[in-house]
Amino acid sequence: MSPHLTFDLQIEIINRLPVKSLLQFRSVCKAWKSLIDSSHFIAGYNAPPDQPQHLMMSYKVREEEDNEVKYVGFVDDNTTFPQQKFFLTIPHLAREAIVIGSSHGLFCFKHYFPTFGTEIVLLWNPAIRKSIAIVVPNEVHPPFHYVIGFGVCPHTKDPKLVKVTYISHYSFMGRRSCFPCQQVMVFTLSSGKWRTSRSNLVPRKSIEFPTIASSHTVIGQFIYWFAVDGTKGFRNLIMSFDLSTDEFKEIHLPNGLRKAFLCISRLRDSLVLLDRYSNSTTDKQVCDVWMMEHGDPKAFTKLYTIKSPDASVLWTEGFRNNGEPIIVMHDDDEDEDVFSQCALVVYEPCLEHIMDLGIRGPRMSISSGNSYTYMESLLLLNHDDGHIVEVIIFTLRGDIPPCAASSSNGDSLNDSNGGDLQQVSDADGIDIEIEKLSKNHRRIPSKIAVQPSLQTLWGIWSSYKPVLGRNLNRRLSTPKDTMQCSGRE
Repeated sequence: MSPHLTFDLQIEIINRLPVKSLLQFRSVCKAWKSLIDSSHFIAGYNAPPDQPQHLMMSYKVREEEDNEVKYVGFVDDNTTFPQQKFFLTIPHLAREAIVIGSSHGLFCFKHYFPTFGTEIVLLWNPAIRKSIAIVVPNEVHPPFHYVIGFGVCPHTKDPKLVKVTYISHYSFMGRRSCFPCQQVMVFTLSSGKWRTSRSNLVPRKSIEFPTIASSHTVIGQFIYWFAVDGTKGFRNLIMSFDLSTDEFKEIHLPNGLRKAFLCISRLRDSLVLLDRYSNSTTDKQVCDVWMMEHGDPKAFTKLYTIKSPDASVLWTEGFRNNGEPIIVMHDDDEDEDVFSQCALVVYEPCLEHIMDLGIRGPRMSISSGNSYTYMESLLLLNHDDGHIVEVIIFTLRGDIPPCAASSSNGDSLNDSNGGDLQQVSDADGIDIEIEKLSKNHRRIPSKIAVQPSLQTLWGIWSSYKPVLGRNLNRRLSTPKDTMQCSGRE
């Protein structure tokens, strides 16, 4: 670059380059590497407007011996699609995981590791080939279940996870009143810690997230899940989570839905509701597409119906940038079961034309919601590849069920020391927040996070757990008959 250009002008030019060029330019000089690797540049970077978005899809091929999930990407433009196809090599930890969401060029995988007795969330940036694993705290057991959402706050560009623990109506027969409110925990990559949400706007105890909610949709600063209200005849609704304020809101569904099979997706920057049902005239599966206009939860408009004269619509995977839905269709000439062959196609609504993407497999292998659109980003560039964020959560609890989370008010204890907010640490690296409520009244959040190395974590869990528990009780002056300390990986 010309030496006559000021560094500020160089920054403006560099900021307009694609990700691939930026990765190469990090080797030009120390000043450029320092600039591109800086948190400020990474957070402020946006892909050039002429760069097309990408599509990532996953599927299995039943006939292949390895039976591994295949990840394929497409360049989503109007001239070469779907010819520009490439296979993606995902991180090793994600080989058996499922994709639950994507945001700002990052994909979120989730997988339970029985060997370690914990679930791990993996964030992966395919553009720069970096990933970070995050241990999910507090394994839960029936009647408790949980759902995880992922999104990047558009204002801070900070990746965030939210974990909502809820009570299953089927497992607990509706006796929710004796349990606390839904527990919400939030993880931000910038802090590297899980914390209990401080917002008062959390899901009601009657809200449940069905299996399909394990895959969610991120639009702007909101994460959306499909949910069910168990107190009103299992009424369907949509739950939203604000990545900026940590607040939840309920979105009621429009009238006129068939409600045979509902799910949500994203169409450009709008939330869409997909209503699949059997057409009474043709006896084929079709799907109505409803869009929430201008972000108004009260304004849903039906756009069109996805249908084909020769095949049934099994589900909709997502949408291209031009608005065309990507769907899984089943040939009516073949018996419909979990092993029957299905095809991944693109549907043109106006002409009712179908474009085959050349991806076929058994119905059970092409899972619903496994198509994601993304734009390349630099997020995770300033993090070590393969880093694992290790978390132990110690729960101080009284007379509440073992897996029930405490309320947002936490557990109270009397203490005459401390300021408005104290941080208490011991030699083992345990950080405890103590908040001053009044002159002689303090509160500690019920979650105490420990982030040691794997070796330290194993030592605490296998050898020092009883001692650690007694020390915590002694240091916090907590009566043994009212408080109990336990650790979970």
